[in-house]
Amino acid sequence: VVVNQLFLDIARRKELSDHDLSRLCALFKTTTLFSALALVEKAMVKKYVSPNGRSLFLVEGSRPQPYVCFPRFCSCPYFAMTVITKSEDLACKHVLACRIAESIGRAQVV
Repeated sequence: VVVNQLFLDIARRKELSDHDLSRLCALFKTTTLFSALALVEKAMVKKYVSPNGRSLFLVEGSRPQPYVCFPRFCSCPYFAMTVITKSEDLACKHVLACRIAESIGRAQVV
């Protein structure tokens, strides 16, 4: 609930404030957050919208094929191991990048 409200707040303003970054740092691992911000900055987040309005994200990463992401799922190994299996983080850098990019209008819609 807290995370969703934070992204709603960010989406209303279409920008990340210092206060938002502090809140994100309190919720996510610092390395995950900074890696996600780098993906957004490098325009590596693409949003695909189907004719019926459903969407998914493709995020370029360290492998040739992009990772498939939804707001609460990613096809990367970190998500499977650290987020799902070990519950050591709330999201991987790809999912977090998607949420940030969409909130501030930086996801490339294709």
